[in-house]
Amino acid sequence: MQPPAGMSLSAVQSQIERDHASFRSDLLRLEAAVTGTTAAGRTLKRSGSRVSAEYRTVFNGAALRSRRWLVERLRSLPYVRAITPDVRIHAVDSSSNHQIGADSVWSRYGLTGTGVKVGVLDTGIDYMHPDLGGGIGPGFKVAAGWSFVEDVVSPKDDHGHGTHVAGIIAADGPHLQGVAPDATLYALKVLSSDGWGNASWIMSGLERAADPDGNTGTDDHMDIVNHSLGGMGDPTDALSQAIDNATAAGV
Repeated sequence: MQPPAGMSLSAVQSQIERDHASFRSDLLRLEAAVTGTTAAGRTLKRSGSRVSAEYRTVFNGAALRSRRWLVERLRSLPYVRAITPDVRIHAVDSSSNHQIGADSVWSRYGLTGTGVKVGVLDTGIDYMHPDLGGGIGPGFKVAAGWSFVEDVVSPKDDHGHGTHVAGIIAADGPHLQGVAPDATLYALKVLSSDGWGNASWIMSGLERAADPDGNTGTDDHMDIVNHSLGGMGDPTDALSQAIDNATAAGV
């Protein structure tokens, strides 16, 4: 994140860690404190809250699954600026891949994507496809990946949209060339086999793109991310802020 005026990056990072520690502590405290019976005679039970993700680079916050009564209590904490629903995001297709003159750019300027790291935030990538390198790892077209849907290493596409997008971007094989055939792809699976994902999954993908090694520095950030998806929101919501902060970090 870009530090506020007059505040160093290290001070911002320290404040973020304090916020996260306070949140975890207050969550446990509120879970333990709210028991018994309300004035209306309803019994309050432990909410079984689960923190599924924490964000420190593209957004200062966390993704939480809990009951409404606990969420309302968290909203009143002094350091909580806002609590927003984890809305569903859907894959967005275009009707065709228009001719954009990419071949003339290759020949006139020699720009084919060499050395460019592109994160594909989508339904995964079929990295075994011959036009996408036939494998995954260092030296392959798809250099690495992660599924934030199943929280596993394998970002294998079980829908098709992400593979379609990856092919447009950087395919380089016997059947197809993409716009930047020499670019390196990173498969960040944030949409399910049905083509939808939670905003928290998208934000986790952005977090990985902005800081792949997780060391709180963004010097290893991806050059570009593509996410052909959309849903309800506005410029001030958590996902929009994460996108703005990833851009400020150099993505």
